Amino acid sequence: MLKNRIKDYIYDFLVRKNKSVQYEYERYVMEHIEEHHTCRKKHWRILWQLTLHYRIKKETKPLLYSSIADNQSVGNSMLRKNEGKRAGKGEPLPEMGKAESYCTNQIPPHQFVKKLLNYDVVSFDVFDTLILRNISEMKSVYTLVGERLDCLSFQRIRLRAQGEARRHMQETYGSNEMTLEDIYKIVERKTGIPVQTGMDAEMGVEKDICFANTYMKRVFDILRSFGKKIIVVSDTYMSAEQIKELLEHCGYSGLEKVYASSEYRCGKHSGELYRAVLEEQGFPGRSFM
Repeated sequence: MLKNRIKDYIYDFLVRKNKSVQYEYERYVMEHIEEHHTCRKKHWRILWQLTLHYRIKKETKPLLYSSIADNQSVGNSMLRKNEGKRAGKGEPLPEMGKAESYCTNQIPPHQFVKKLLNYDVVSFDVFDTLILRNISEMKSVYTLVGERLDCLSFQRIRLRAQGEARRHMQETYGSNEMTLEDIYKIVERKTGIPVQTGMDAEMGVEKDICFANTYMKRVFDILRSFGKKIIVVSDTYMSAEQIKELLEHCGYSGLEKVYASSEYRCGKHSGELYRAVLEEQGFPGRSFM
């Protein structure tokens, strides 16, 4: 116990006493965790360089990373090159503005990861968490899909089809969880557009407008480097395969499994989907985050 207290005191003095030293050193350690155990002298040297830079020379410019602040927010202000543009037309997307949701003043990714390392399995949501859309309203997605399908009134048809599919699922199964295929079967009846053609068009638009949340991507990658089991649990009409394909398109790979409410006919809001996940994974709730 005394030994641990001494180690904590030394670490507090050398690292935690200066927030800039703490941020850069702990981030470097998290990103080079194997090296931290096999090449301790290098890490001591880095800590000394950071101490010299920030505490002795009183420098304010970051030493190891180009920017400290840019990794402390969930939102990504740097959109992909083609974001905000219609594919092949160079026109602004409708309702283009800020990403669907973003949050500033978050703790650095590596510090957030520390809170997750005690769990055997880490669960993420998809939209507004791992990936973001560069439009502000979902109905704008359907406008773009309608353009691909050459259907001027598609936004209205798509919204009504989703409502009809939801009501049908509620009456038939006692749950309003539906699939994208359920929706496009109704669209096909109303427009003649084949189910697969409609679904392909919508998923194509999603791939064009979705991009990785840079903050969560770093969290995801660090967890993967620790060998953590990562799953996705989402309330969505997309199938697990469609979600996985979209995530891979945005740079996420190595997921253990994707749980989609559309396939289990139950959602997170009721707790039923979480119970299904816990039962299938076979671990106690305290090991699941």
